[in-house]
Amino acid sequence: MATPTNRAALLGGTADDIVDRAAELLARHGPTHASVQGVADAAGISKTALLRRFPAKAALLAVATDQCLSAVQAIRSAVGCMPAGPDRDHQVISGLVLLATSQPGQGLYSLLVRLAGPEEADGEIREALFTAFGTNDRPERDLRVLAALGALAAASHIRPSHTGDDEMRHRLIALGCDTLGRALC
Repeated sequence: MATPTNRAALLGGTADDIVDRAAELLARHGPTHASVQGVADAAGISKTALLRRFPAKAALLAVATDQCLSAVQAIRSAVGCMPAGPDRDHQVISGLVLLATSQPGQGLYSLLVRLAGPEEADGEIREALFTAFGTNDRPERDLRVLAALGALAAASHIRPSHTGDDEMRHRLIALGCDTLGRALC
């Protein structure tokens, strides 16, 4: 795992804030089109300050990917002993909604980019996410999981100013469960 060279807070915030902003830009523009300057601007710091913490865009991408993987693995671990079904789906959806609303850059939007990517870490994220949902290579179920992720990603980023409130979280959870074919699981 690539780590920042300096964990002390800079003018633009903590390393976690910078990584969250970077993940959001990477998700919106893809790794090829997201620039170090764009990340610095979004984080409210200079490009030089950013490069002191993350010596290259690849290091920043690696940290963002590692954090996405860790978040999904934590959700998977939390439901690991639960049998597949509505309760497990509800717990996974709830965890993903909390992630998407508390750390938007590391949330579902960036997870979707990682789900579609060709990198080895992307495969780890996909595996952890599908395992969390308890899928067993059933094409219809896998398609529903992808649809639920897409619906949650879109909905949580359309109205980002409202995603922190409990009512919106409840609606997002209901949307995710609905997309999985479960009435408010």
